[in-house]
Amino acid sequence: MAGPVVGCSFCGRPNVYPKHWVQGILVTINAERQIYRCRDCNREGMLLYFDTEEDRKRFEAECRSGTTGPG
Repeated sequence: MAGPVVGCSFCGRPNVYPKHWVQGILVTINAERQIYRCRDCNREGMLLYFDTEEDRKRFEAECRSGTTGPG
């Protein structure tokens, strides 16, 4: 079974990773905030979960065309 279908909340692409927070000399992942950075659009935001890969691709296409999505 495949993992969850996720995407960037700005561009819809799945190339995201958790943001690392630097606190003093320790680098941590802040699980409470759950902020992710997209490698494609280089923006930070919440991770979106989709029911299917087709839904994610539809959201990505809508973001590119400017018909939906934040900022």
